[in-house]
Amino acid sequence: NKKYPVFMRDSGVSQSPISRFIERIEVYMSEKRLNNTIFLMYLVTQNYCREHRISVEDFLKLDEKYAILNYVAECPDIFDSLTGSEMVREVEQYVAQP
Repeated sequence: NKKYPVFMRDSGVSQSPISRFIERIEVYMSEKRLNNTIFLMYLVTQNYCREHRISVEDFLKLDEKYAILNYVAECPDIFDSLTGSEMVREVEQYVAQP
């Protein structure tokens, strides 16, 4: 019987793609690191949307194409000390890579 963070316990609602992704990486991270990574994913999403004046839905379309949130999850230490605008620049550089 796997333990999930409170927000992922069965609520009778189907899980979003982000929730399923978080479920997969949970096995590999401590709860504290997981919570920090989730928060960084949220900050990257919000800052990118604000800076580019796009909706979260449009950001998630970009994420499907470029795996932005996966990059954040795999490299949280890169984002941990960045300001909001620096996070956006980091994502822009990542997306621009061939």
